[in-house]
Amino acid sequence: MLTRLLIATASLLVLAPSALAATPAIHAHRGGTVVNGTPKFGEEGLRAFRHAARHGFVLEVDAKLTADGVPIAIHDATFDRTSNCSGEVRDYALGQLRGCGTDVLGSHGSPLPTKRASRLERILTIAEVLRFARETGAKVNLEIKNVPTDPDFDPSPAFADRVMDVVLASRIPRSQLLIQSFLASSLDEARARTPGVA
Repeated sequence: MLTRLLIATASLLVLAPSALAATPAIHAHRGGTVVNGTPKFGEEGLRAFRHAARHGFVLEVDAKLTADGVPIAIHDATFDRTSNCSGEVRDYALGQLRGCGTDVLGSHGSPLPTKRASRLERILTIAEVLRFARETGAKVNLEIKNVPTDPDFDPSPAFADRVMDVVLASRIPRSQLLIQSFLASSLDEARARTPGVA
């Protein structure tokens, strides 16, 4: 009996370091907009990503396409919920977004607190987010936001391909990247273009 107890204890001690190494990462959803119950940042803005990177969090970002096919960091198919602009993302070319910015701190529409921003924060391109992550060493959880219930849904591989073009051009190390999507075909496209990325 004592021998079995010693063997079990020794086994636990040997396995303990590997279990600690598998500590889950914290993902800053949409950049991490609320800090200690207070709305601090706009969704998917540079200030939110800087804060998340400083704390070692994974930067969770959503990719939607503009009219000219540029992936930008925004969760919704429209600007209405989080921006001073309105209408669908797919109806604006990138150059038309110069006057648009995030005007809400927190994630309006969620159970978390929100408040009006005192100043607009520029809407980022996915290329800018990936460049920031590469320069800081932050990990990125990039969601290809091609959702069948959204008005900009594209059943072809074109949406995912446009996002993956930007990922590859960014030269972000694959170890810093995780790609997600609710559409299996988008993940298949990502997997084909970036083998080895989670």
